[in-house]
Amino acid sequence: MRIAAVLLCSVIGCSSEKMDMMGADEASMNAAEADTGSDMESGVDFMEDPAHWRMSGTLLVNDGSIQSELSFLHVAIMGDAGSELCSDNIGISSTIREGEVPEAGVQAWWRVTRTEPSSTSCFERDYPIPLPKPVFVGLGAMHPEIEAVIAGDPESARADGARLRSVYASMEEDSDVWVFGVAETSSEEEVEIDPTTGGVSVDGNWKFEAVYSFPLVD
Repeated sequence: MRIAAVLLCSVIGCSSEKMDMMGADEASMNAAEADTGSDMESGVDFMEDPAHWRMSGTLLVNDGSIQSELSFLHVAIMGDAGSELCSDNIGISSTIREGEVPEAGVQAWWRVTRTEPSSTSCFERDYPIPLPKPVFVGLGAMHPEIEAVIAGDPESARADGARLRSVYASMEEDSDVWVFGVAETSSEEEVEIDPTTGGVSVDGNWKFEAVYSFPLVD
């Protein structure tokens, strides 16, 4: 199994080798301000094609376990011009902490089963939800890929005293593990060592955001 940053250059056409979601967020905002949904010169309506998707959310971890009822995932489908086409909060119905982590650097690894989108969600009406069921999510040491993106973004300042972790994901069991985001918590760390696993404690109320996107799979 390998850890890799999610690449979207072939889809997005980015000038560097990797597409960071902080830049995508800015592009989305600009597109939302400028895009009226029509070609003003020709008067022809147009629609963006879905290009990639991203995941963020909140994970409340206590004694090494995700508290499902107080945690959620946020899924967004992005268009090829940078606009957000569909997004919604998705609940977590259950989690299981895996006994083994997939790679060194991953400090906690969970099998996460999501809830179904509500009947009013755009994931029910307009687009199939790209988030698999289950999905594997992990927290771990800050990865050089993530650190480089944060260091290059002047708007990514973190709260004083906050703890940071990289966020990892795998779409299937025993498949590639992707480092895609950064998690932050201001919760005080009660213990440095998890008494259950003997590893680094990941307890805290973690809010995480995407640094890289995931490709859409048919």
